[in-house]
Amino acid sequence: MKNILNKQIGILDGIRVIDLTRMLSGPYCTMVLADHGAEVIKIEDDNGDTSRRAGPYRIDDKEKKWAGYFVSLNRNKKSIQLNLKKNEEREKFYDLIKKSHVLVENFRPGVAEKLGISYEILSKLNPKLVYGSIRGFGDPRLGESPYKNWPSYDVVAQAMGGIVSMTGTRKKPLKVGPGIGDIFAGSLLAFGLISALRYSEKTGKGQFVDVAMYDAMVSLCERGIYQYTFDSLIPQPSGNRHPFLSPFGIYKVKDGHIALGIVEDNFWKTFLNIMKKTKFLEKKKFSTVYNRSKNTKKINKIVSKWLKDYTKNDLKNMLGGLIPFGPVNNIKEIFHDEHIKKREMIFEVPHNDKTKKPWLVSASPVKFSISKRLDVKTAPKLGEHNFLLNNINICSDTQKLSSEFNEIFLFENFLISFLDNKNFFHFFIIDDVQSFFDGSNMLTSKIESSKFDITLIKKVKRFNLNAFDKKKINKKDNLEFLKNKKNLIFEEDMIPKFINFEKNFSFEIKQFVEIKNSLYLTAQLKGINIF
Repeated sequence: MKNILNKQIGILDGIRVIDLTRMLSGPYCTMVLADHGAEVIKIEDDNGDTSRRAGPYRIDDKEKKWAGYFVSLNRNKKSIQLNLKKNEEREKFYDLIKKSHVLVENFRPGVAEKLGISYEILSKLNPKLVYGSIRGFGDPRLGESPYKNWPSYDVVAQAMGGIVSMTGTRKKPLKVGPGIGDIFAGSLLAFGLISALRYSEKTGKGQFVDVAMYDAMVSLCERGIYQYTFDSLIPQPSGNRHPFLSPFGIYKVKDGHIALGIVEDNFWKTFLNIMKKTKFLEKKKFSTVYNRSKNTKKINKIVSKWLKDYTKNDLKNMLGGLIPFGPVNNIKEIFHDEHIKKREMIFEVPHNDKTKKPWLVSASPVKFSISKRLDVKTAPKLGEHNFLLNNINICSDTQKLSSEFNEIFLFENFLISFLDNKNFFHFFIIDDVQSFFDGSNMLTSKIESSKFDITLIKKVKRFNLNAFDKKKINKKDNLEFLKNKKNLIFEEDMIPKFINFEKNFSFEIKQFVEIKNSLYLTAQLKGINIF
């Protein structure tokens, strides 16, 4: 069946990830997966992820409920509140693991074992499970570090992994600004999880995937490793310059700084022509990459003297597109850069309070030609999706309906119809089927009380569901259509119009959960009727 309605389906659609991580490294990893369609469920204790309290808070958030730290990393995710120290709640967690593909945690060694959720325990419940771990110094299963019990954050990983020793100046080593000790480790784990998942799909065997933040930083400092082994040199901080390429680095200009990265000889010649210093073309000590590497101080002095008389915008017009060049942008300048707009690298996260403006966060840089970017969903409230816990187990008598039921999720709108206790017919429209539990044929959806009579809906035992594309049509011209399809007019000249989909799904209500102004229904598929 063709995806006629262009329903957005992420490239990782159908993958369920259980996220036990907090702060930055693990949440960044699972954010990458969630951004591309994986169903990521955060498991949080009574206090929630620490980043919920880390700030900063927007001026319209007087109660300090939504920290920027949390919103940015946890968009597109769900939240279930569980205390894994309690046996009853741990059993619910086990049930969830049986129906999941991936688990990610960033506990210190031994914590998962104490909680009864180690890889050895969970892999017995689900042999296909891919279990991912980020720790400061790795997991003893795949190499026991003498620092295995040391707590670690980004700055520790940067320091021990070599990047601080190679950044800044010899008198003043510097950490890198953003938390790359966390972010790079999280990115590598995302790759590891998808790789292990591919293996699990082929063989039916899950495995343990381990990334140490220390190891990730050593990997990032790869240049230092070969410099030491090739030249017996201990790399030192080189400030804003490259240790052996020139001109290559950050240079001061009239109104700030710019970056140059001239390596190839053709770029060097182009740059000399722009500077009107072609006489240096004749000098052997500047003629090749290798020769220039032996004369970096002289070259940097010449280049710096020329650059200081120009602004960033002057140089953008003179050098942009001709040599490797770029201005040093601050965040305000990034917001206004046309590249960022065209590449959609800053996107809106809807606020949980629809009366407030959305949050702005950095977007995923990974783009696909077919699998387009998904609409962003807001970060979850603590325990917002606890109702999902009651709908995890497989119902064997409906498994045979799975393949046909999957088709319905290609559509954009859904019609729910039912009979009340007086046999009066009712229907309403929803546009977001939040979750489909593979194998158990469970559907969940959020219904807003401002739009529907929740008191009436809560009395429903069974209902029918259809998929449709909502379009304006002429009542008169479509009278026959309505008659044949047993459909109903919806609002003014609006009807549910079936598009190559003539199946009616019958559901049985399993649970209603009312949270503030919304009702969450969960229901199980019981049958399919063909028109």
